[in-house]
Amino acid sequence: MASLEDATGLEEHADFDALLTSVEFDQFNAGVELEELCCRYFSVLGCFSEGGGVRVEIAAVRRLVASAHIGYADPKEVPYHNWRHGVDVGQATLALVLDMPHFTPLEKFALVTAAILHDIGHPGVTNAFLIASGHKLVEEFGETSVLEKYHTQTALKKIDENETDAEDGGILAHLSEDDKAIFRELLETAVMATDMAHHGTILSEFKERCDAGAYPDGSTAETLSKEDRTLLLKMTLKCADISNVARVFDVAALWTDSIAEEFLAQGDEEKRLGLPVTPLNDRNKFKSSAHMVSGFIDFVAQGTFDALEKALPSAAVFASNVRKNRQTFESLKPADPPAQPPAAPLAQEAPAAAAAAAAAAAAIPAAAATK
Repeated sequence: MASLEDATGLEEHADFDALLTSVEFDQFNAGVELEELCCRYFSVLGCFSEGGGVRVEIAAVRRLVASAHIGYADPKEVPYHNWRHGVDVGQATLALVLDMPHFTPLEKFALVTAAILHDIGHPGVTNAFLIASGHKLVEEFGETSVLEKYHTQTALKKIDENETDAEDGGILAHLSEDDKAIFRELLETAVMATDMAHHGTILSEFKERCDAGAYPDGSTAETLSKEDRTLLLKMTLKCADISNVARVFDVAALWTDSIAEEFLAQGDEEKRLGLPVTPLNDRNKFKSSAHMVSGFIDFVAQGTFDALEKALPSAAVFASNVRKNRQTFESLKPADPPAQPPAAPLAQEAPAAAAAAAAAAAAIPAAAATK
């Protein structure tokens, strides 16, 4: 793997940086170590140069990124919510916020950091599974937003360790005490917003603010209220978190296979423990990754990206790619087997079939997000 000369923003890397800040970026074939990529995010934000926004020592970033890497599960154990996902969400966040004047430099810095750390320690199962199986995390964090509370606590602990494990004072060393407190609040707010149990509430609130004209053309951090910037920050990380479906198709397909395997592994464990198997997680009933991701795009992703595009122009290409990928995934769905004659008159079968279809549709947002 190549190095980016300490990720310090050298001119010869301009072409790479242009790709790095695009939804077209493919980390699987970038030819650069993933830790190097994460360090590069902060270089692109201007953190390693005077007058570039939030000033950060590169050694502190390197330590934090290395610590974050260790904090994620092995991909062999957790196929999707591993270090690659943290790196991917960090890159998508960078692409969404870099040239957008809607956020302050501190908010951009906090959001990219939160994105890298947002799923640290993820065990590869949902909150619902943790609750049903009586996992120790439920004892510690309760039954609401179990994983998100755990990720937030772990991320802030990494920040604290980064501050004390070297003389440079960590990534927050150049911030005032007030800005350090704002950074921590922003990180917690962003990570907690990734809980899909709150997806509908956040999305509805955001749409209402958009309809009320809260994010007009020409919006900047100075013209937007703190509350509207915070809501936009939540939506940005939420979209980055599901941006796997917005990548170029070959990359999106790789991510889809990974998350499908993680779902099915949870289903296997649910069977082993004698728990009800979550819809979409049963290997015996699983149709295909194309079926799964098409449902996720229809019920979650497309509407979320379309909403963000109304306020954040950088989301337009993401929303467009999701739409294109939906068409391709649809074309790849295996044909369903021929329908069998009904065992009873259709009038009797229809209510039960409709109820089953509604239950399956309702399960897609929660199951497909693995949150």
